[in-house]
Amino acid sequence: MKNQKIAEIFNEIADLLELKNENVFRIRAYRRAAQNVAGLSRDAASLSRQELEEVPGIGKDLADKIREFIETGKIAKHEELKQVMPGGILELLRVPGLGLKKAKMLSDKLKVKGVDDLEAAVRAGRLNGLPASRKRPKRTS
Repeated sequence: MKNQKIAEIFNEIADLLELKNENVFRIRAYRRAAQNVAGLSRDAASLSRQELEEVPGIGKDLADKIREFIETGKIAKHEELKQVMPGGILELLRVPGLGLKKAKMLSDKLKVKGVDDLEAAVRAGRLNGLPASRKRPKRTS
């Protein structure tokens, strides 16, 4: 089934749009579409364009992108976004516990281009002095 791959690409598009500080509603639309495509009981390739548009969160534009993936194996918007983003940023996003903001900071400030660069930066102590993630303390009432 191609559904999982389509969902993965839609989530990556959402991540890349978020890194570019794009419209939050557009980002949510891709995330919702990814979730709904992943949850389909049928392979997206077996659905007509009209059936795709009946899936919640899938409109004309996203149905076209799904058809594009089924026909070509890629989505032009995804490829375009990957070209304008720093190399390796998607690889960094796959590191457990490493979120969008931290991955972008590592890429921008330390020129980390992937997991190997991240490991080398850790071993060289280059992460020392970088802002730590702040977790908000739980409120107690």
